[in-house]
Amino acid sequence: MKISNEILEIFTELGIDTEQIQQDNTEIYAIYRAIEFPEKPAYITTEKYNYGCESDLVGKTIFEKYGIAVKPGRLLHKIFPELNNVTVKEFSAIWSIKYGKNQKSKFLTVNDKEDFLKYYSEDSYENSNGTLGSSCMRGSAEQDFVSFYPDYCNCSLLVCLNELDKVVGRAILWNNILIQGIKYPCFMDRVYINDDNLFVKFFKFAEQNGYARKAKQSYSEPFSFILPDGSEISDSSVYTEISENADSSEYFPFLDTFSGLNYNRLYNQEEEGEYTLQQTDGDKLHNCFCSNCSERVHENDICLIDDEIYCSDCCFWSSLHDCYIREGDCTYIDFYNSYLYDNEIVYCEHLSDDRLSEECEYNENRNEYFFLPDCIETKDTGIFLPESYVNHTDDDGNYYENEKEEANNVA
Repeated sequence: MKISNEILEIFTELGIDTEQIQQDNTEIYAIYRAIEFPEKPAYITTEKYNYGCESDLVGKTIFEKYGIAVKPGRLLHKIFPELNNVTVKEFSAIWSIKYGKNQKSKFLTVNDKEDFLKYYSEDSYENSNGTLGSSCMRGSAEQDFVSFYPDYCNCSLLVCLNELDKVVGRAILWNNILIQGIKYPCFMDRVYINDDNLFVKFFKFAEQNGYARKAKQSYSEPFSFILPDGSEISDSSVYTEISENADSSEYFPFLDTFSGLNYNRLYNQEEEGEYTLQQTDGDKLHNCFCSNCSERVHENDICLIDDEIYCSDCCFWSSLHDCYIREGDCTYIDFYNSYLYDNEIVYCEHLSDDRLSEECEYNENRNEYFFLPDCIETKDTGIFLPESYVNHTDDDGNYYENEKEEANNVA
């Protein structure tokens, strides 16, 4: 099997060993860049090539007549069925950049505020595909939020433009960030694109320019980084310095990586900041943490107990006391339809249930608590007892205490 230089160059870049497959694959005569559709690769079978030769067709004419243009991924699956999907996707991406729809795209680094906002807006996008088209900060309503970048941050906007100067991808470039205590002059943040093949183009741009970059393209993965030498590390204490009055901004964008704002720094660990910048309404979220489990609590969901912050999983609302009570310090009592403090309830044996201690009286003789609203005052002892603990032998209607054994039997 013959392999054209265009395809062989990509195979070499990906570390694909072609020597054995060239010897073993006799079904395919050649793989090459399609003549009629140069944005696609193509192949011609040995059978068709030989037929063309027998028909006195020559060179280019044989490939034009019998060659089959296919998508890059399909070509690899046909000649290397054992290749993993990651390699297939990488081949497709590189082909797209070199010879496909993205070959004419170009990069532009933007610092001017007007251009920054222009290219960040969906009005400048080629289409609404991919993560670019679904970005939460793409709309005209979010332009004030995005202004935070050029107004307060030491950063630029890297955009990838098609031949019509429409945006097909973008990423924030942060200047001078510290990763594991080492300052890197430029860091490429999350890449937003309308075609997955463009990831490779952005990553190569970062590599060629000596940039560190975000390893995983998601807001939920702020701790993994690719250094300029290609190594991947994890660091939860990365930060970049910004203007000292940044926290006084009226609006804030949703930040994928450096979401923790504290005075003049943005951290990739939101807990490091006084505020978290991951709201879609332009607001900043005050960082609050539960005193019990240490989980972050939304400022609108704070439960205060003795001026300490708790989350809703670590406390319960007491409708009787009109306040929150810590988990472990309270019990739900059906009779009151409310949580009560453990130290204010007692067990009433005659009810087989708990009641508020202030509504009960302890009887030393019987060694138990009685719920007073259910008790009757006795004539002979002057104490209050449950109805089952008294008898009615007095003609005047007075109640008298039963003997303890008798009362227990009645109960």
